[in-house]
Order: sequence, then structure tokens, then C-alpha cells
Amino acid sequence: MDMNFYNIGKRVKYFREQAGMTQAQLAEKMDKTPHHITQIERGLSLPGLMMFYNLAQLFGVPTDSFFMDEDKLRAQFALLEVVGRLDRLRHDEIIRAFEALYAIKTSFEMGTSASEESQPQDLESEQTS
Repeated sequence: MDMNFYNIGKRVKYFREQAGMTQAQLAEKMDKTPHHITQIERGLSLPGLMMFYNLAQLFGVPTDSFFMDEDKLRAQFALLEVVGRLDRLRHDEIIRAFEALYAIKTSFEMGTSASEESQPQDLESEQTS
């Protein structure tokens, strides 16, 4: 696995900014110097294992968020967004949402999309059946 320190630093910076914190504020919370935070964010240094854990706790993200590829990370945050929205729905709305997600999942597992299932068949294929 190719470990790109710069990408890890970009993630730390992204999560810090999403939390509305400055480097100095993060440094204080982590009991580090602002210079150390700068070095991490620029990809010149890596946090230690405990610091990764503490950063994840502080930012409210899974620890593997610092190491995931971009697509998986986006998918994870999209899922967190969906869960946050579901939390604001009524029970009947949640049931409908899960039914829709289950239908989508099933259609992907079958190798077709929901839009293909709703398309009318060719007249020619109907006549040969």
C-alpha cells in the first residue's frame, strides 16, 4: 500500500477546517506546537498512533478516515450525511427510505439498475418470447 504522507496531512487539515479550528487551537487540544501541526498538514511529519486516535475522536471521524482512498472516504461521508438526515425523519419516512435503498441494493446485486427495470421491453423481443 502506497502511504502518501501529504494526503494524510491534507485530511488532517480538512477535518480541522471542518471543525472550525485554527492550527493553534488544534495544537493546544493535542498538546503539540502549532509548528508540529503545520508539519503534519504539509506531509512532512506523521502523527503518532495516539495522536491519530485523539484526532479521530476530536473530529468525530473513524480513525481509518486518514488512510482511505478518496472514493471510499467520499462514500463514507455521504453515508454519514444520509444517516444524519434519517435521524430527522419520522418513522414512516424512515421505513420508506430503507425500502427504497433496499430496492436499489437489490437491483445492483442483480446487475441491473432500477431505471432499466422500469423501461418497457422491445416489441420485437416480446413477439419472440
